[in-house]
Amino acid sequence: MERIPEEALREYEACESYQKLKILRNECREILQGYYSKYKDKLSYFKEEFAKKVDHERYGTESILSRGRLCPGNIEKLRMSKIKWGRLVKEYINPGYVYGYDKEDNLIISDMVRGEIRNREYIFWTDPYTQVGLRYEELWGLECGTISKVCYNEQRKIRSYMFGQLDHGKITSIVMEEYKYEGNKAFVTFIDSFIDDEDGFDYIEGEHIVLLLDEQGTVLKYKAYMDMTPEEVIEK
Repeated sequence: MERIPEEALREYEACESYQKLKILRNECREILQGYYSKYKDKLSYFKEEFAKKVDHERYGTESILSRGRLCPGNIEKLRMSKIKWGRLVKEYINPGYVYGYDKEDNLIISDMVRGEIRNREYIFWTDPYTQVGLRYEELWGLECGTISKVCYNEQRKIRSYMFGQLDHGKITSIVMEEYKYEGNKAFVTFIDSFIDDEDGFDYIEGEHIVLLLDEQGTVLKYKAYMDMTPEEVIEK
């Protein structure tokens, strides 16, 4: 990929559209950081309480998506081939995913399994429209490694999706999707961002997307452009 000239990059970062993306990103980071502060010492509680609730399991193949085939976000899926999404299978597979459900068939646990390593995400609802997931990493001494938040509207359509990765207790990587609906179209603002407070590194990539949906919400058509280069339209 051709490197963007520094002058062009500085000019873009000073423009209004970039500043709007930065405000959205900062709000997202603050929300996810707040969940970390609230739940960082709750692992023992999650282990005990969720062990009581698991009623049955389902299985999935390995995937690069968080939560595998059941990742609640849409845009990263649409940017890759379906083979990388993973799929649901009838039997346990390693590497892969183990999904735990309660008696009402609500997803409450997602285990990402690789060999002897099992990173567990605890999934719960803070209100009827907001789902939160916290994943604890075995290689990090069971530190909280990722946090996600998904918000739905009254029609159970996704309103926003936030996913953050942590490094030493700080959110350093963010993927965010924000939705608005008009008829059979969804207008999405997608943000992919990396932050390093130590060296001042701050990267934001924004994309504006229009999804054409059928009655079941399946994507029929995808049209997008990068925030920095709105003249370059991508269609799928």
